[in-house]
Amino acid sequence: MSEGNIRINKVLRELNISLERAVDYLKDKGIAIEASPNTKISDDVYTILCGQFAGDKGNKEASKGISEEIRKEKEALRVEREKEIEDKRKQDEERQQQQELIKARATITAPKQVGKIDLEPKAPAAPTVITPKVVEEPKTVVEKKEEAPKKKKLRLQFQKKSKLLRQLLQKSQLTKRTLHNIKLLQVLY
Repeated sequence: MSEGNIRINKVLRELNISLERAVDYLKDKGIAIEASPNTKISDDVYTILCGQFAGDKGNKEASKGISEEIRKEKEALRVEREKEIEDKRKQDEERQQQQELIKARATITAPKQVGKIDLEPKAPAAPTVITPKVVEEPKTVVEKKEEAPKKKKLRLQFQKKSKLLRQLLQKSQLTKRTLHNIKLLQVLY
C-alpha cells in the first residue's frame, strides 16, 4: 500500500472507519482533503490514518473471526436440523409403506368358498315317509313288581323297531334326524 497515491475509500474499508471520521481527524491534524470516497491520499496521510485507527482494524479482524465462528456454528446446526428432518421423513415413509402393506393385505383377502349351491337341483325321488306306529298300552293298575318286567318288554319292542328303522335309514328312506330321535328315545327307555 505504499505505492504512492491510494483512494481513501480503500483505506476506509481496510481500517473500518467512516469517511466523515477520517476527514475530521485529518482536519484536526491540519491536513485538508475532500470528503469524497474517490479522493486520493499520499503515503504520509495513509500512515497517519493507520497509526490512529489501527485499533479499529484489529476490531474488524476480531469481529470477522467471531462472525466466521458464528457462521460455522449456524452451518453445523443447519446440517444437524436437515439430518433430523431427513430421518423423520424416512420414518414417515416407512410407516406409510407399512400401512400400505397392511391395507394391501386387507384388500387381498377374498371370501372363501365353503360349498357350492346347485341352482338347478335334480328332481328328488319321491320321498316315502314312514310313520312309526305307536303302541298304546292299556292303562291298568299294576303292582310295582310287574313294572320291571313291563319295562323289559317295552325295551325289547323298542329295539326291534329301532332295527327296522335303521334298515330303512340304510335304504335312505328315513332322515338322519329321525335316527337321532330314535337314539334319544332309546336312552329314555
